[in-house]
Amino acid sequence: MRLHGIDAPETNQPYGQAARGFVSNAILFKTVEIQPTSQGRDRYGRIVAVVEIPGIGVLQELLLDAGLAWVWPRYCKDCGSWERIQAKAKEEKRGLWVDGQPIPPWEWRRGR
Repeated sequence: MRLHGIDAPETNQPYGQAARGFVSNAILFKTVEIQPTSQGRDRYGRIVAVVEIPGIGVLQELLLDAGLAWVWPRYCKDCGSWERIQAKAKEEKRGLWVDGQPIPPWEWRRGR
């Protein structure tokens, strides 16, 4: 499964392990609701979905708020509220936004 609308750092990228640990802690031993999007599947056959953690929130929003993901403009045309969450995390220098110019994962992958 791929998270709709966001992209988190790669495992070998700064904050990659932090993002992975955050997701594990957020969903470990919890029941989550997977809401597939109209995108269906990505080119690797993964379901593209929004992940809701009942009583906690949307996983994408939690990652953005923690400063551990970017809104992925190529795949998220309707994510204005998520962009605002990201902007606030950036303004408050949370997570990867502590770095002056963090490299988005789609650029990191292109450069590797």
